Amino acid sequence: MPKDFSSITEFPGRKVGRDRMEIIGRRYLFAADVAAGKRVLEVGCGPGLGLGYLTGVAAWIVAGDITTVSLARAWATYRGRPGIRLVQFDAHVLPFRDASFDLVLAMAMICYLDVDVFLAECRRVLMRGGAVVFCTPNPEIPGFRPSRFSTRYYSGPELAEVARQHGFALELFGGFPAPRGRARLAQRAIAWGGTVLAALPLGLGNQERLREIVRQLIRYDARLLDGELTHEHMAIVRDIPLVPLRPDRGTAEYRILYGIARRSGGSR
Repeated sequence: MPKDFSSITEFPGRKVGRDRMEIIGRRYLFAADVAAGKRVLEVGCGPGLGLGYLTGVAAWIVAGDITTVSLARAWATYRGRPGIRLVQFDAHVLPFRDASFDLVLAMAMICYLDVDVFLAECRRVLMRGGAVVFCTPNPEIPGFRPSRFSTRYYSGPELAEVARQHGFALELFGGFPAPRGRARLAQRAIAWGGTVLAALPLGLGNQERLREIVRQLIRYDARLLDGELTHEHMAIVRDIPLVPLRPDRGTAEYRILYGIARRSGGSR
């Protein structure tokens, strides 16, 4: 039976902090910069927060997720929208023909996968010269806390090596500087609290009500997450820099790693 990731998914209607909103928006702005005019597959799309924005630049998009409730949310938002096709699938077994896409997107989800299996499937479904665009938390930052559903987190050099093994050349960037001092302590407390709440045997509605009580107690600024990112959202994050990194060197300076893994030549 496949895992249910709904308890850790960024669903519309839930409240998230400004920092989280910026992280979500920046990942899709990064993806859109590469997706222009391309045939795009988004793997692990969740409720599809970035699909509407991406249709404004991509030739067309196929998107999917393994979790039924996530895909149902995406379907509710994009039903009948031209240029978007939604499919339920496992990222380890992509149900598409060889050389079907120019670009595969994997936004904040490779830590839940067997990356070797996933990249082999990506290479199969990509055209020669295609690419995998992804972002993932950086495990090298101080005080890093893994998600309870995660399989493995990769540093920059580890990402470069696994990409090379599967015939991809990696271009790597860092974003969102790691917090220090009191900011670091506050962020760790928020992350720890979220992990504890997600692990409690409560329904999603009760979890969200409990989160709201905690937010009020600590005066945490949060806002409702919309079902679809807009140009207004992207305007807010457009000036958030992504810094080029050397893939052969680790870094503890940035919380999020962003990568473009370009498929090299060869039929396999």
